[in-house]
Amino acid sequence: MRRLRSVLAAACLLLCVLIVAAWVRGYFVSETVGVGVPRPGGTITAGGLMSGRGGLGFAAVTGMPYQKEIDGPFYQREAVGYAGGIGKEPARWKMLGFMYVRLPNTSYGRGWAVAAPLWSLLLLLAPWPLWHVRTVRRDGPGRRRRLGLCVRCGYDLRASVDRCPECGTARV
Repeated sequence: MRRLRSVLAAACLLLCVLIVAAWVRGYFVSETVGVGVPRPGGTITAGGLMSGRGGLGFAAVTGMPYQKEIDGPFYQREAVGYAGGIGKEPARWKMLGFMYVRLPNTSYGRGWAVAAPLWSLLLLLAPWPLWHVRTVRRDGPGRRRRLGLCVRCGYDLRASVDRCPECGTARV
């Protein structure tokens, strides 16, 4: 269980570093990564993840005229804007950088988009590694040794002389 907590803490820490890097990069370039699926009638349905200017967004559009550039997986650079340009659209709901946009039925298709500020993702992910470091320091071998516990498994060694009866580790 401890190893799983460590792996999750490391993954959250890595995601936090990547989010900070995307946050800084987003002030210089906006990008979209997505996939498009051709539909009958010469249209295409596409969905993508967009980043830019401190925001991360997801959009899904259907009924667009077929475009070879977005058939299958695609990557596009766009003009710098919040969450890849989602912030330019009129929002149905917007608060503290969170937004929901309903894309009207036009010649470019219809769809929806959501965006969230990157700071919110940091607030969501950062507590886990911080909690883990605090827990590891609190439950470390030094604390176990001071309390008379086995440094490996935590078994109470007050009645044992030289070895842990639970795991066999030599008492230090």
